[in-house]
Amino acid sequence: MAIIPDVPYVSVDIVVDGRALPEYLDEDDHESLSSNSTIKYVECVSGSKFGIRTNITGMEPWDLEGGDIVLEDYFLDGKWVDGAVKSFPLNRHHAISVRHAARHREGGTWKERDFMFADLVTTEDAISKTLKPDLKDLGTITVKLYYAELLEKRQKTQHNHQRVKFGHENLHEKHLKGQAMSYQAKLGEAVPIQGPATVSARRLGEAFAVFTFRYRSRRDLQTMYLIPRSASPVPLEDRPEESLNREELLELLRRQKARQDEQAAIKKELKRERTEVDDSDDDLMIISSRRPAKSFKSSTNVDTGIETIDLTDG
Repeated sequence: MAIIPDVPYVSVDIVVDGRALPEYLDEDDHESLSSNSTIKYVECVSGSKFGIRTNITGMEPWDLEGGDIVLEDYFLDGKWVDGAVKSFPLNRHHAISVRHAARHREGGTWKERDFMFADLVTTEDAISKTLKPDLKDLGTITVKLYYAELLEKRQKTQHNHQRVKFGHENLHEKHLKGQAMSYQAKLGEAVPIQGPATVSARRLGEAFAVFTFRYRSRRDLQTMYLIPRSASPVPLEDRPEESLNREELLELLRRQKARQDEQAAIKKELKRERTEVDDSDDDLMIISSRRPAKSFKSSTNVDTGIETIDLTDG
């Protein structure tokens, strides 16, 4: 869970299926932690629904700096989606809450839409001449907490809870400016709900705590070196046979047979090449197949002039 050292009695995390997502800190980002804010990265999966869980169990009335309630505002990709009020004195059930959907009013009916992660669809087509989308806060979930003073109950809420347009379709890749980002936050289908209780309140200054979560895919986090890259799997050939399951054994046998077939094909090709080399001797020109003639010794008698030839093997 994300905690700010100067505000130790407040914690916030992102939950999926009731479990908090692991958080990662970018130590090279000098803005990742300040006296009243923190920035963490979380790994998300497209299509999964998530909730924002806040816990102010450790907060006491004297921590409120003259107020009597805490206001919580929730933002997805920089857009306000909903809020909550924590009144004092706190009970444990009220101190820990999970907001999993955005509430809004359509006509006279209240509806809510689940928070969820979705693919960020990009395009390389020509850039539209329409206004450039505001992507400064794309890929973020933010929670801001304020000390506040309760004015009246059952009055017009601080926000009008009108339906907010979410999501980007065919976002041009140049607009991302090389950011490692594959997903976006979206809202699910609208479901009718009972109208929530509303209050009127006055904030006492700026937010005393700001929690920002930058959600990314596992691959994006690996690209940013925030989590280690997946280790290369040990080849089946290097693993003990007793550690292999049936499918892995069959795959190993298939690979061995493929290698044997490949080696047999190579041997056959080499044999064929040698045969072709032997047949090519027919093109050679034979100069002579006879043994060299022997050298005969001869001598001439000086007195008679008769030449004598020696035919014996010498």
